[in-house]
Amino acid sequence: MMKSFPDILVLRSEDGVETQTTNGSVNTDEYSFNINPNYYSNTRGSVCEVELVDFSVLGQPQGSHVGFIECNLNHYNLTDTQNQEFFFMKSLGIYLAPTTNNISVLTKSQPTSIKVRVKYSGGQLSNPNYNFVFKFNYFNVEEVQQDFNSVSTKTIY
Repeated sequence: MMKSFPDILVLRSEDGVETQTTNGSVNTDEYSFNINPNYYSNTRGSVCEVELVDFSVLGQPQGSHVGFIECNLNHYNLTDTQNQEFFFMKSLGIYLAPTTNNISVLTKSQPTSIKVRVKYSGGQLSNPNYNFVFKFNYFNVEEVQQDFNSVSTKTIY
């Protein structure tokens, strides 16, 4: 399938609405972001592929913090055993450094809100400054429709 130029979306934790919780030894920092719909081109299709291509923490966490990042975008090609609003996006190693390859998730294009959470162990971080960089890859609308039609009309023997 032919892709068009991607949309890159940088979300900074200080611009989101924050919720911090602790459950036993697991800490959760959750951020809600609203995105202006005028940011996106009106020529985009209805589905796209999204990846969390970069993540950083301003000011290195001390100690042995390890964890992962989850996101709440709707998804068509991913199943999470917890079957919750959020799904896994990236592992974080010591000092919360990204450790895994990017996971590409098929999702509805042009989201106007995104929730992201960082779950980690190793003690609560005070006022963490996170940067999340999402890349939205769009497909040719006609090719996507043909692909969906061919999948939905296959006969099972």
